[in-house]
Amino acid sequence: MSESSPSFPPVFVTARDLPEGVTNYDLCAAGEKLIGSGGIIGSQRIGQLWRLYPSSREGRVKLLVEGLTIKNKRVKLLSQNPFLIRGNQEIPITKLFISNLPISSSNEMITSGLEKIGVVCRSNIFMERVRDPNGKLTHWLTGRRFIWIDVPKKPIRQMINIGHFKASLYYKEEKPASCRRCLREGHSAHQCTFEERCLNCGTSGHRKGDGKCKDSGDSRSKPEGPQ
Repeated sequence: MSESSPSFPPVFVTARDLPEGVTNYDLCAAGEKLIGSGGIIGSQRIGQLWRLYPSSREGRVKLLVEGLTIKNKRVKLLSQNPFLIRGNQEIPITKLFISNLPISSSNEMITSGLEKIGVVCRSNIFMERVRDPNGKLTHWLTGRRFIWIDVPKKPIRQMINIGHFKASLYYKEEKPASCRRCLREGHSAHQCTFEERCLNCGTSGHRKGDGKCKDSGDSRSKPEGPQ
């Protein structure tokens, strides 16, 4: 018996979002548990991305709306490939987490704000949900959101204005912040609890431009103490 090509587009999930050791069987079995026997044609992994092929449009919609539970982990499925393919190379992407905004804030406004600072968005924005004491997702929202983006080639702002609020941004590849107050890495100026150092000479006790500064040039000595 010849096998025909899938009639409906697959749904996607990145390998990093699945429990460790997931197999084709796990993914297909979880899919058919949700949409019924015969509802899944198959699954495959290409690089860091899994594809799950439904046999009907209705099944695909249900997968996208409800997601899957695999090895007691709730998994969100994507309607589009979150990776940009160039030749045979996958462009690295990452999850950008967005917090400190009211749940009522517009996703369209957030996406527009991210694009203005050079973020390349690769998916829609998803709302994070509260987990119960057993780790299962509920329908309640935490207010935090995430979106798949290209891994930035240079650090992006940690805070951006969205309407009347300042959104906090975080992604795991983010390089440690460099504090403009103490010149140490790992935190920003508004979080700093160390003594202020001069931006020119790197010593404490005065600011850049102060008459006490021994170095009026652009050179900066390395701060003392642990980095």
